[in-house]
Amino acid sequence: MGNCFSGQKESSSSTNNKSKNNNKRLEETKKEPATTTAATTSTSTSTTAAATTTTKASEQPAIVEEPTKKPEVTKPAEPIKTTDVVVEEKKAVAEPPKATTTTPSVAASNFDEATNSFVLKPAVIAKFIIGPKGSTIKQLQEETSSRINVKDSDDDSKHITIEQSANPKACYDRIMAELKKYGWEFDAKENQFVEHDTDAMKMFKELEKKISEESKLMSDCFERAKKAYESGDGGLSKQLSEEGKQHQELMKKYQQESANTMFEHLNKDKGDLEIDLHGQYVDNAMDFLKKRIEKLRGEKQPKLTIIYGAGNHSDEKGPKIKPAVLEYLKNEGITFEEINHGSISANI
Repeated sequence: MGNCFSGQKESSSSTNNKSKNNNKRLEETKKEPATTTAATTSTSTSTTAAATTTTKASEQPAIVEEPTKKPEVTKPAEPIKTTDVVVEEKKAVAEPPKATTTTPSVAASNFDEATNSFVLKPAVIAKFIIGPKGSTIKQLQEETSSRINVKDSDDDSKHITIEQSANPKACYDRIMAELKKYGWEFDAKENQFVEHDTDAMKMFKELEKKISEESKLMSDCFERAKKAYESGDGGLSKQLSEEGKQHQELMKKYQQESANTMFEHLNKDKGDLEIDLHGQYVDNAMDFLKKRIEKLRGEKQPKLTIIYGAGNHSDEKGPKIKPAVLEYLKNEGITFEEINHGSISANI
């Protein structure tokens, strides 16, 4: 009996345990959907959040692309810009010389249109405007229908005023042309007139260089030939003497070229009644003059204007062509009148 009740108790207890287990399972089962729902909700929320984030990202591309834009700041674009700036700076530095090249100072004018006057500095060159006994300034006034007043400004300059003129600037330009004949032009940088080589002098110097070179070679050969002869070496002396003669011929050739080129250049725009002997060797100058006078006498022409220059580029011994021309005319009985400092009118 005791065992039966005991067994029943065990059975009842077992049943109760089973019932409890079943209840637990039911509770767990009831709880599972909640967990699943929670998981689903979590998943859905995450998905929704992700979608929202994606949507927001697409709506706000700057936030998403911001990390990729940062490298753009450090892209090589900046060095290129820097290079461009450097190039521009170099160009800016290189520009001033170009402006200087296209604006020569010598071509500037010092004419004051308000007062129709200008300053002539150095004062010594006023002689080219005035001329012997005022002949040049008289000619300038007649050509321009003007009155030219020359007054002292200071020890080294003259003040020149152009009066009673319909075109004062044209008169000024004519005065500038007269000064240019003697190699003087206004230099804005120096703020005065400066002396330059004329075209004739430039040509003369080029040929003079060749003549000088041949002259030196000729003298050297003759000197060495003399020494060789004195030392008893007749063969070498003869050889060097021949070489010296060759250089002598070349020197004469260049001298004649110099004379012809210079003469043609200076006289190409002049008629037969005017002859310019600038830049000539005395012998060549006299040959040209004699031939011209002979031609004009045959044509019964009464006058010839002879230009020999003022001798500004002569050495310390002074002008050479002018005295030779005047002496020749006197010997031939030809009278003449001085036009200006560098020319005369001969009655042939």
